[in-house]
Order: sequence, then C-alpha cells, then structure tokens
Amino acid sequence: MFDPTLPQENTPADAAQMRAQLNGLKALIDAITTLTNAQIDATNTLPPGDPAQVTLTINGNTLHFNFDIPTGDPGPQGEQGPQGDTGPEGPQGADGTPGGPPGPEGPQGPQGEPGEISQAQLDDAIATTSTNSNTVATLDTPYADPDSEELRLKLNELLTTLRR
Repeated sequence: MFDPTLPQENTPADAAQMRAQLNGLKALIDAITTLTNAQIDATNTLPPGDPAQVTLTINGNTLHFNFDIPTGDPGPQGEQGPQGDTGPEGPQGADGTPGGPPGPEGPQGPQGEPGEISQAQLDDAIATTSTNSNTVATLDTPYADPDSEELRLKLNELLTTLRR
C-alpha cells in the first residue's frame, strides 16, 4: 500500500520499501475508472427565464448527461385572417332565411413572430456547450493523500473529456 510519508528524509534507500511504494502507486492507478463512453440521457424543457442546467453522472465507464434548457418567451399573437365568403347566396339564403350557407374558409393569417429561441439557436447552444468548461483550469499539482490524488485525476479526466 502506498505511504506518502516514505521514504523518510535522510534515511538510506531500501529496495523493498521503494518496491512496495511503486507497487502501491501502480495499484492506485490501476483502480482508476477510465471513461470510454458519453451518453445523453435526457434533454428537458424548462419554463422561460429558468437557468439552463447540466447534470453529469458516471455509471461504469460511461459519462451520462441530462440537459435542462429553458424555452423562449412566446411570440406575439398572429393577425386575424380575413372573413370567409358568405357564398353565392349572399347574406340571405335562397329560402329567405338570413345568412345562407357559409362560404369557404378564408386564407390563414400570417405566422406570428417566433419565440425568443429558435430551433437553430437551441442546436447551436447544445453544440457549443462543451466550451463552458474551457475556463475551468485542471489541477496540475499532485496531492500526497491517495484519495485526494485520485479525485484530482478524475476531475482532470472529466474536464478533458468535456473539452471535445
């Protein structure tokens, strides 16, 4: 088992002690899980104005992503389409009753303005999400504590994986 306090300063080198230290380090390195896959499990829609979120979990050798992305605000109401024709009978039916048969449906009114975020903008945001991790620095100084060192290495591996 690795002991970060060995070798003691000003002590003679002992081959058995050094071999045990190196074997302990190798065992720690071999125990580190390597991520070999990444998978998006869900992309959920949040109400407008909510902050976007990403949840990461590791299951075996696979990094799992869950995205929560807010929708845009609704666009304005489209204009009312023109009134349909009253038909060939005019406003009064052939039998003298008001209204006559209804005419064909009028043309559809123009489309309202799109919401705050278009599908293309959403696709672009998802495609560039990995750049969010670029400002987070890796931890480059090793730790003496084996558990802390293992966590440092895993964090660096995760940051490197996120920067595709």
